[in-house]
Amino acid sequence: MLDFFNEMALQGAVYVNGKIAPAAQAAIPVYDHGFLYGEGVYETLRTYNHVPFLYDGHCRRLRASAGYLALDVPFSDEQLLEGIADTIAAAGAMTEAYIRVLLTRGVGELTYDIQATPTPSLVIIVKPLEEPPPRVFSDGITISLVPILRNHPGSVNPIIKSNNLLNNALAMQCGAKRCSRGISRLPMKRSSRARRASSAPSPESTIASSATASPGR
Repeated sequence: MLDFFNEMALQGAVYVNGKIAPAAQAAIPVYDHGFLYGEGVYETLRTYNHVPFLYDGHCRRLRASAGYLALDVPFSDEQLLEGIADTIAAAGAMTEAYIRVLLTRGVGELTYDIQATPTPSLVIIVKPLEEPPPRVFSDGITISLVPILRNHPGSVNPIIKSNNLLNNALAMQCGAKRCSRGISRLPMKRSSRARRASSAPSPESTIASSATASPGR
């Protein structure tokens, strides 16, 4: 099975609970509640001149998201930064790095009882940063407005950067299908209700504009 993943030529290195391995060899237990239930939070950031950009702000948001889940963050910002630095070093030479930090509920029995998972799991993914091609800045991008709605705050509040990105994935799939059918733009005429709501983006436009971005960013 590992041979299959090796053939995928995944780039970079991954830190999993203190152990760093090549991306194709990194693994988590199947009983991790981040895998079973999507119980976890994440942050994605990049480096400039090999330094994580806006690191303090990302740490604050990670802790805020974890707080909504009553998820313990068992490390300091300095300890996390050390883990990121070690993973960057293990990833090998690259111009700049893409970094994804994931904190999950941890490993435990098949139950929603948080007492079953006393130790959170920490995963740090580092790989070479893929910069947008120049045409994105010169020509812009195509968006697709889709009927998939952003989660309601009374459901899974979008303010939580949750590891469960099914909502985004469904929007991406829908947007890709619409573009493949030649439906990439909608008339710009707006209803009177839309004009009244212009001070806040609609759920549709919020999801649609992100549907062309890389997953999970």
